Amino acid sequence: MIKRVIEVSHAGTYLSVKSGQLIVRQEGEEKARIPCEDVGVLLVDHSGVVYTHTVLTRLLE
Repeated sequence: MIKRVIEVSHAGTYLSVKSGQLIVRQEGEEKARIPCEDVGVLLVDHSGVVYTHTVLTRLLE
């Protein structure tokens, strides 16, 4: 399977993991759910993006 490149460049974006999926929220609203095993690269391109430690550890697996 081809892995996906995810770029996050919007201030106020919050990334978390639930049930093996990367959850992307903006302004409190869920924008996307992406299976963690499909993510090849996560590019965070703004200092206003917040992510949990679990996001980093889960994507490194």
